[in-house]
Amino acid sequence: MKYWKAVAALLILMGLLGGGCRRTSGSGCPFKGGTVRVGIIISETGRRAPLIQEYQRGYEMARDEVNAAGGVLGCQVELVYEDDGSEPRGAQMAVKRLAGEDVLLIMGTTSSAATLPAVGVANFYEIPFLVPTSTSDLITEMGYEWVFRICSPSSAYAGTALDFARESLGNGATLAIVYDESLFGESGAVAAAANAAGRGLELVAYESYESGGQDYTSLLARVKEANPDVLYFVSYLDEAILLMQECRQLDLNPSLYLGSAGGFVSGDFLQAGPDAEYTIAVGQWAADANWQDANGRSAAEFAQAFSERYQGDEPALRTVLTYTALQVAADSIRRVGEDESLDWANLADVRLSVRDALGETDLQNTIFGPIKFDETRQNTHPVLLLQVIGGKFVTVYPEGYRSRAPVVPVPTWGER
Repeated sequence: MKYWKAVAALLILMGLLGGGCRRTSGSGCPFKGGTVRVGIIISETGRRAPLIQEYQRGYEMARDEVNAAGGVLGCQVELVYEDDGSEPRGAQMAVKRLAGEDVLLIMGTTSSAATLPAVGVANFYEIPFLVPTSTSDLITEMGYEWVFRICSPSSAYAGTALDFARESLGNGATLAIVYDESLFGESGAVAAAANAAGRGLELVAYESYESGGQDYTSLLARVKEANPDVLYFVSYLDEAILLMQECRQLDLNPSLYLGSAGGFVSGDFLQAGPDAEYTIAVGQWAADANWQDANGRSAAEFAQAFSERYQGDEPALRTVLTYTALQVAADSIRRVGEDESLDWANLADVRLSVRDALGETDLQNTIFGPIKFDETRQNTHPVLLLQVIGGKFVTVYPEGYRSRAPVVPVPTWGER
């Protein structure tokens, strides 16, 4: 009898101490191994693989900074990578694999075409999915309760770009749209076409192409015949560079070259040299942006720290977005830790709490600007226009964000 009384007393004491699965304020990491795991879907193979560095560097710089500052809830952050092979089916399978792991949330992918089916799978498995870079409007229009997006959608990109075109050239300017035959390309092109008439722009050419081509001169010759004032591209990196090279060869001279994110905001696009000069990329960040993080570090100081870490390279928009996404995730998990009654051994409950914390995010200071999700779980963020001037991206629009006035109209190829 004394033995059973002792056992009962011990059980009561364990209950008073909070049990083995609940975390009290100031206690150690609630996860085995001392790590909090975050799933990352990335394109290690396939057509998007050349972009992997821009994505990984952002995730890994954020991870190292978070861990150096003590981690999250006493845990070190661990990134669990899955390759989607640059394919939608691969992204779906990556989500399924990660859902079976003990990751608290998933981030990715590298294209809208892969992200759209992936978020549907994540919603089915009830695991939070944070989208850093994919811009198709459909991603947040599907009504998925477990899906959040950091970057602005294609419609916001097109609206800002065409507002700028109207303000720069006036009503009645003509517009040509050239786009990649992908979900990213089509969503950007459709958004631009839908926004044109309302902004007094006349659509005179609408041309698509398959990525991976080696020659687009016949397409661009048709565009030249239409003689547009504005040429709006929705292209990935390789095609963005090739299209601009061929515009020079054809002496195609619109008043404005606009590129909707994609390849036009990649740091590697600047390697096109004179062919990249004066193009205006529709993006959301540049080193001259007037944002700072919670520690007071400015966007320019972040860019300097990045350059020192990566041998002189400058951070691209995708890098900033993946960096910010992991910081947002860490903030959400920290706030989940404020619930001292949460059973950390119940992964489903923890993921639900992370989802709810993401929805309540209200970060006023990040190097990407304020982060707050609306009722569709879309972050509301200003779209910026970045012109290549002197081989660097410079913010030129909107006026309240710009660091200098744009060069409009752009010089003709013969004048450069």
